[in-house]
Amino acid sequence: MVHQLAIGDCIDFPVGSVVVAVSRLDCGQPHDAEYFGFVNLTGLGEPYPGVEIVGDEIIESCLARFEDYVGIDYESSSLEIAFIYPEEDGWSIGNRRGECFLVTVDGSKLIGSVEDTAV
Repeated sequence: MVHQLAIGDCIDFPVGSVVVAVSRLDCGQPHDAEYFGFVNLTGLGEPYPGVEIVGDEIIESCLARFEDYVGIDYESSSLEIAFIYPEEDGWSIGNRRGECFLVTVDGSKLIGSVEDTAV
């Protein structure tokens, strides 16, 4: 499950738009993304606030921890943030967590961890 990832885990994103589970990969092997944090969306309340509001909240939180993890500010980096967010069905059963990932700008695979690399 996505919620069982540890900071620094490397993954490939599954095919499709709904992500239920991902598999950890050795970061030394080519991979799509590196997990670097999560945000609890408890302050957004009920009902489901919509994808845009949820996404904005997650991105804000991911950006706040980007420089501490990568070692360079987001604007100077060659990395982008990707995230996984709860959809309305998940929200209705209590999923209030967004997941932060680092990916390459051009969609190429990462090799090795990007933690403290200042890339």
